[in-house]
Amino acid sequence: MNKVNNALEEKASDLIADMLAKQLEKQIDRYWEELTREAVRQDSIDRAQKGDTSYVEASEAVSRYLSGMNRTADVPDAYVFNWRFDCVMGTGKEDDESVFYYSDAQPVFAIEQEDKGDINLIVIDLDKDIMVMFKEDQKGVKTAQALPNMMHYAGRVAAQTMDSVMNNYHIRRGNKQKTIAGYSCQQYLAEDDEHTYEIYVAPELKNVWKETYGSFMQRFTSLDYQDEFNKVEGMAMESIATSKKNKKDVNTFEVTKVGHEDIKIQKSDYQFPTQ
Repeated sequence: MNKVNNALEEKASDLIADMLAKQLEKQIDRYWEELTREAVRQDSIDRAQKGDTSYVEASEAVSRYLSGMNRTADVPDAYVFNWRFDCVMGTGKEDDESVFYYSDAQPVFAIEQEDKGDINLIVIDLDKDIMVMFKEDQKGVKTAQALPNMMHYAGRVAAQTMDSVMNNYHIRRGNKQKTIAGYSCQQYLAEDDEHTYEIYVAPELKNVWKETYGSFMQRFTSLDYQDEFNKVEGMAMESIATSKKNKKDVNTFEVTKVGHEDIKIQKSDYQFPTQ
């Protein structure tokens, strides 16, 4: 699940840079730690009742536990996305390419990454409150799994800590403009206790952001965050986060290409676990 966690963290970083992402990453990690412990505990109880005392890897216990959370029945026949954003995230040591998808009509967004030849697409469905993980391996075999939206659970904890984080976070409109992936972008500057941020957003694309990912973030962020969020008019196209303690510690995000075209993910094309 690290790939999923990383992808969600990186997407969280593209508007208010990675300040919020670092907080969310902690909450996601906490959620999966708790889920793993509960899965192992429940698996031990179930097997003990059957007289089975053999050792089982945590990953196997989690797999069985998640199978009981199967939400395949809630997955619609198809997801249709209208926007594609090709992006590059960097830490100064290596770059990571991802693709983000948005819909004009559905409250959904998706993150696509390639891992050793496999294509992984994670769809966050705000309407159904589920996370659907689609995968096409190197041989073209397509599988998928639908689970309760883990960010929803992580958000319950994140909301409790966000107010204190936002007390020392401020954002303001800058004086610079530049063109990124064909869109005119406005500079915003921000900082918190640990980082400074330079962010460029495209006002022309503001509805794409706020109608999908923006509404998702508002479900579990504080009012202080939302006030700061509302100062930004547009879709984040580039961000640079620099550590105040070490100026060489820099995290970057940049949209390299934007496509406005229909992309359909058909449920019937993928093999889901049986219920």
